[in-house]
Amino acid sequence: MRKKYDWEIKQDKQRKLRKKGQQALTLEQIQAVHDTYEALNSAMISIRDLNDLALSEIKALDEACCDLHREFISQI
Repeated sequence: MRKKYDWEIKQDKQRKLRKKGQQALTLEQIQAVHDTYEALNSAMISIRDLNDLALSEIKALDEACCDLHREFISQI
């Protein structure tokens, strides 16, 4: 087995930290992150395809932002 490069060692450490952090999230926090990703992804697809953004997508972005704030920022 070959010796790992420095960047591979760093990547493995980052992967372990990320996994540990994800395991510490509550179900509500996971849902907030997921909903935010979905809202951002949907908005970006519309912007790319249509060069436009629908009000429903703006509403989803606003709700996702509020959820993230409630689950992460207001708890600090």
